Amino acid sequence: MDEVYADLAPGRIVAMMDKEVIYGCRMQIVVTRSVAGDLVCLATDLHAQDACWMYRLRWSV
Repeated sequence: MDEVYADLAPGRIVAMMDKEVIYGCRMQIVVTRSVAGDLVCLATDLHAQDACWMYRLRWSV
């Protein structure tokens, strides 16, 4: 997956338009890159930006 998002700059967010069923729940796939350069993939029912914000809060604890 990293090859597909090789040009994704840190802080940029890519959200899939169609939701997928994951473990029985309809979720949106969101991909971003951290400031450290790590690719972060989220499955969420939140708005894409809200999901990334909540994820950052979680890891700042």
